[in-house]
Amino acid sequence: MRAFLNRNYDASLVVRDEGGYLSNAAAFAGFAFDGASSYHAGYSLLIAPAFLLFDKPTSIYHGVQAVNLLLAAISILLVHRLIAELFPDERAARRLLALAVAAAYPAWMVLSSLAMSENAMVPSFCAATWLCLQVGRRGGRYWIGWGIACGWLYFIHPTAIASIGVAFAIAILFAVRRREWGWFFAFLLVCASLIVVYASWVQPWLISRLSVGSYPPNLHYPSWQAALQPLLSAGGLINLAQRLAGHTFYLLAGSLWLVWFASSQLLRDLVASTRARGLEPEIGAAAFAILGLLGTLALSALTFAAQDAQRLDHWMYGRYLEGAMMPALAMGYLAMPSRLDRTALAGLLLGAACAVVLAGAEPGTVINMLNVTALWQASVLQDRQVPEWWLAAGVVASMILLVRNDLARSAMFVIVFLACTGLVYARFLLPCHEIYAERFALAEHIRTQIAHSPTCVGLDVDSAGPSENSIEMWAKYGAHLFGNGLRRTTVEEWRTSCDGPLISWSRDLDRRVAGLTAVASEKHDAMSTRPGPFLWLRDAARSPSWLTVGDKVVASADNQQLGLMLGEGWYAPEPAGVWSAGDAELWLPIDAACRKACRVAMLVQPLRASAAQPLVLEVRVEERVVAHWRIDAEREQWHSFELPPTIDTARDTRIRLSTRQATTPAALGISADSRVLGVKLHELQLRAASDS
Repeated sequence: MRAFLNRNYDASLVVRDEGGYLSNAAAFAGFAFDGASSYHAGYSLLIAPAFLLFDKPTSIYHGVQAVNLLLAAISILLVHRLIAELFPDERAARRLLALAVAAAYPAWMVLSSLAMSENAMVPSFCAATWLCLQVGRRGGRYWIGWGIACGWLYFIHPTAIASIGVAFAIAILFAVRRREWGWFFAFLLVCASLIVVYASWVQPWLISRLSVGSYPPNLHYPSWQAALQPLLSAGGLINLAQRLAGHTFYLLAGSLWLVWFASSQLLRDLVASTRARGLEPEIGAAAFAILGLLGTLALSALTFAAQDAQRLDHWMYGRYLEGAMMPALAMGYLAMPSRLDRTALAGLLLGAACAVVLAGAEPGTVINMLNVTALWQASVLQDRQVPEWWLAAGVVASMILLVRNDLARSAMFVIVFLACTGLVYARFLLPCHEIYAERFALAEHIRTQIAHSPTCVGLDVDSAGPSENSIEMWAKYGAHLFGNGLRRTTVEEWRTSCDGPLISWSRDLDRRVAGLTAVASEKHDAMSTRPGPFLWLRDAARSPSWLTVGDKVVASADNQQLGLMLGEGWYAPEPAGVWSAGDAELWLPIDAACRKACRVAMLVQPLRASAAQPLVLEVRVEERVVAHWRIDAEREQWHSFELPPTIDTARDTRIRLSTRQATTPAALGISADSRVLGVKLHELQLRAASDS
């Protein structure tokens, strides 16, 4: 199933996290460029061989996906072994059904397509849980294995600190029961040593190797001091409580209360174990799995409270939790009651309370489905509130509980989980793939079209506007240009220290720096009127070439020449034409022979115009008004203006089209389109001055 979903999914890099993990992997493979971050590198170690085996980004990405599939298979085998030892009295067929339910959870399917650390966290946490069980049963050398596993969790992600804290508490109880204090201290020494090695050597080495240039690394995790700030004020505690409620709501509704059933069973077992001689191994392993998951939940809520993140998925962040969920899902299925009993009703009421608390926080409405893959309600019930999402999940869970047949129950879980996976792919991942896969034209141009392989490629992040996330683009370009020395830089630094091209959002660099030529552009977002970024070369032949008399440019989405000509104020080109906003710039490479004898003609079409109410379009060449076009019908019309003799043909000529009558299709009742539209450009021609 995962291989099928991944077959056409490559190198889109939906989130910048992928860029961080891929950059770390490239560093382990010997590359050095500007890509330092605080993303932990355990997963990067596992995917680093892809950078040694391949040099093409798409091939590397497919190699990463192959590693992900291998890690997924290991996870399933480990959980199968774990539940076989935890529940030896259960029928083998029922254990297999529990395994199928746990393996079908959406996060594993979705994240196996991406370069995300959860792919490594899932099998590593499963292994740590199994080793915990072996320590409780056999002790001895298994203490060392458990210490290595827990320390390795920290290599993968900093939220593993919660699971390590739980492991420390359980280790004390096991040491008391088994009287193995020497092995206990060996466990502590191994685990602590790995944490110290990572924090004191691996992370600093990565930051040093990937710190090229003068810009600081992307250290996005809050410090421990900042993370604890919500605990120091009443407002912070309220914020934290609301985020804890949101995370708990997601854990319950996303797992269809399987985690609740596992937690309830653990609580009963812990109460019963107080009457027994020490902590039983099976209860200790279950406690590590469940309490490690709940500890991660608390740490995630604290992290986002410290950052005061307002996006809806930041109030119920599931991705950190899902690295530790697989054992709990399998155990929850086996602990599930045979009917809708008091335990189930209590879980439903807890989910309702959490939904109400979260709704009361009035979180934002924007949601990244990648972080809440099991929340199908966010796609199906987009216009509804969180309590209604709870109701929908509760109805589904109750229907499953009313079914007595194990095979039918497990099939219902699997169907719901696979449906969630399909929704995330159809409504999030595949659309993102279509958008972002086209956003690496500049990286591909550098890799394939530049004669010499540059050792330095500049990224002018200071030129990015408020609508562009330059950190996001920097991380994603790094995953493509790891072999070309990508670095963030200013234009001045680039001129003196880089031998390769410059990626910049500025379209007028040739006016600031002599000898620069824009040779390619990136496709911009459909709803944005901000173009770029653009690729600039020193003393390069112009591509496309200069426009001369008789040349025409067709405005269409597949015309690469058009991308370099569109400046501020144009939306993404459509199959037939490109819409302007109220003000829009064109940058035309006019041939010197055309300066005194040419006209620019444009085939334009207004959104709304008539003879009684014509649309007036002002045309400026540089800062000089050269024409006022009166467009009096809602059809395509040719209009033209003569180029003034004062234009500087050594650089692209800036033409500005302006109208005060731009409006939205939604305001006119034409469609729900909320873009502010002026005119649609269909074609542009360069004509002799004598032509009308």
